[in-house]
Amino acid sequence: MLLPWVVSMALETVVELVNLVYLFILQTMYKCGRCNAEMSDGALCSVCSRHFDFPCSGITEAGYRKLGDRKASWRCPSCKAGSSPQVTPKVSAPNVEQLYKELQLITKKLAPLTTLVEDVKTIRSDIDGLMASVENAHASIKDFNDSVNVLSSRLKLVEERMEIIPDLEKKLSDLQEETNQREQWLRANNLEIKGVPQKQGENLLDIVVKIGNI
Repeated sequence: MLLPWVVSMALETVVELVNLVYLFILQTMYKCGRCNAEMSDGALCSVCSRHFDFPCSGITEAGYRKLGDRKASWRCPSCKAGSSPQVTPKVSAPNVEQLYKELQLITKKLAPLTTLVEDVKTIRSDIDGLMASVENAHASIKDFNDSVNVLSSRLKLVEERMEIIPDLEKKLSDLQEETNQREQWLRANNLEIKGVPQKQGENLLDIVVKIGNI
C-alpha cells in the first residue's frame, strides 16, 4: 500500500512544478509593440517601455547584445522618429523572489520522497528475494514430485510382484510335497541290517558284500 501513495504524492508534486514552470513562461512572454506577436526575448525601449522582437526593432539580436549597459538607453524606431507610439499594456515582469520561494517549497515537499524511494527499493529487494525463494521452493517441489513419481512406479512394480507370490507359494508347496513323496518311496527300498557290531574305520560296502555272499 506504500507504493501507490508515493506515486500519488510524486505526481502531485510534479503537477505543481509544471504549473510553476508554465506560470514562469507566461510571465516572461511579451507582445511585440509593433506586430503584437508573442515573444519571450527582444529589445526594450527606454522611452515607451515597449518590447519589440528583433525584426521589428530595427536592430539585430547580436547588435542588441553588444550594447551592454547601453541597452538601458535604447529607443525604438518610433521614439527615435519622435512620433507618439500607441502604448501597449505592459506585462508585469516575473516575480523571481516569489518563484524562488515556490521552488523551495516544492523542494521541501520532494525531500521526503528520497527516503520513500529508498524504502521502496528495499521493499523491491525484499520482494525479489521472496520471488527467488518461491522459485527455489517450486524447484524443490518439482524434485519432490519427480521422486514421488519414481517411488510410485517402483511401488506399482512391487504390487505386481506381490500378485505373483501366492502362485509361487503354491508351486513351492507342491514341490515340497512331491519331494516328500519321493523320499518316502526311496526309503521303502532301503535295507536295514541289525545285529552287526559297528567298528571304527570299517568299510560298510565290504560288509554288505560279505553278508550278501553268505
